[in-house]
Amino acid sequence: MRKKHFLCVGLVMVSMFAIFLLSHQPGRPSVELTERIAVMLNIQEMSGYQYLSCQPWIMGLTVRDWGHIVLYGMLGVIAFWAIRCDEEHYHRKLFGAIAICFAYSCFDEFHQMFIPQRYALMEDIVFDAIGYLSAIAVCWMVHIFKSLHFHNYKKEQPVN
Repeated sequence: MRKKHFLCVGLVMVSMFAIFLLSHQPGRPSVELTERIAVMLNIQEMSGYQYLSCQPWIMGLTVRDWGHIVLYGMLGVIAFWAIRCDEEHYHRKLFGAIAICFAYSCFDEFHQMFIPQRYALMEDIVFDAIGYLSAIAVCWMVHIFKSLHFHNYKKEQPVN
């Protein structure tokens, strides 16, 4: 159990480091990366947009917006499973994961203020929150489903 916990904490650190590396890129290399991703996703060019990665894609969000949602969603899942607690205090796991993700999201935007041609944007924190809150909500529902199933299974077992 201890090895699994250290593995999860290590994965949280690795995912935070990956986000840090992506946000540490100056403006032009960052745009080039998202442009390559937009080309790989076969996004069709629309008039009125300077870059493929800045035009609406799925649900009107850009590739950059989806990048925030997906990366912070992954961080949310890993942070949720990295926090150990007993069944009685399981809400601590929920709020702890949210606090970790929110704090890192704010740190990441603050950090971008010091990178050339990058900016701290409130909308990025919102997209980060959409990612980690939805991912943590799914983890929470999976936990509730598993615990209900486990309790029902224990009730069905005959006592010897």
